[in-house]
Amino acid sequence: MKIKRNKTHYSGSLNRIRGFTIIEFLVASALGIIVLIAVGSGYFTTQRLNDVALARLNVQQDLRNASNLIVRDARMAGSFGCFSLANSDATINSNDGAEPLTLSGGFAGVTGNQTSGVKLMRDPTVFNDINGFQALASDTPVLLFQYGVGSASVTTGSGGELTINQQSGDVLAHVNNNMPLIISSCLVLDRPSSFSVSGGNISNISPALSTAHNPGEMSIMKYAVNAYTLGQVAGATPGLYRFQLNDQGSWDGPELLIKDITGINILFGYVNNCGTTTESFTFVEDPHTDPAAGQPALLHIRLLAEDGEQALVASAENGTTDSAGSLNIYNIDTTIRGGNVCADR
Repeated sequence: MKIKRNKTHYSGSLNRIRGFTIIEFLVASALGIIVLIAVGSGYFTTQRLNDVALARLNVQQDLRNASNLIVRDARMAGSFGCFSLANSDATINSNDGAEPLTLSGGFAGVTGNQTSGVKLMRDPTVFNDINGFQALASDTPVLLFQYGVGSASVTTGSGGELTINQQSGDVLAHVNNNMPLIISSCLVLDRPSSFSVSGGNISNISPALSTAHNPGEMSIMKYAVNAYTLGQVAGATPGLYRFQLNDQGSWDGPELLIKDITGINILFGYVNNCGTTTESFTFVEDPHTDPAAGQPALLHIRLLAEDGEQALVASAENGTTDSAGSLNIYNIDTTIRGGNVCADR
């Protein structure tokens, strides 16, 4: 059986297969390049916007963290257990016979009265060369907070010896001979200059503890001092730094809170005319030295950055630009415990 195969015949013109002409190829290439440029431009624009948004979020996060630290310190300032520096009946016995905040190592130019846990220092050079730190200027203000941390009680023994009733995890669980200590009851505070520690016992306390202590109220705490100032480390970008008094009675290394900060303005608010219809607040650049003025009730801090940082932080909370061109990137306002004597808080 023969199978017939169909044969198809093409004309000569149909046998020729046509490709792209050079003009069509160039047009298609140009269109492709335009599309790629548009896609690439969109990608890089989106990436830049994302980087700016992340930078702003980081700045705002740093600002919030710094604000939280300052607010916490302000609300703790002057508090040593049931003892408060703002209490007008309080008695302070420290190693220099004056105020608790006169530590070895130098605190020249500290302003603020004896009954205040918040003070200001105009000489930041005391922190110079601590882990490479350098203050931005010799007159950059330093904001200081002092209070007690820890919750251990003490039992008095013969000869002025104290036994610490230590609690697990308390800051005094590892007390040493150099740790700055505060020993207080509700109306009396002692800050000894020297003592000996053996186990949980403290002896050879100098100067001797006040006899006005109520033994049932006595507690012992680590003396905490936190300082905020502007500077830079090893030529890095300037910023707001925090220093803490450590367990050896010296300063820990600088902790960078916010970079690119080059200016700081601090105002202390005092309440006036208690018990009248004209009760008001007065803000000053230097805290009062008169003990009768008590502790400031409010604290206003303005952080400033150079013009070059405006694009980065323009959207930061409370951000404005002043007449000098510096960017006011953040205002920190907080109350201070015990400062509002009119409201007794």
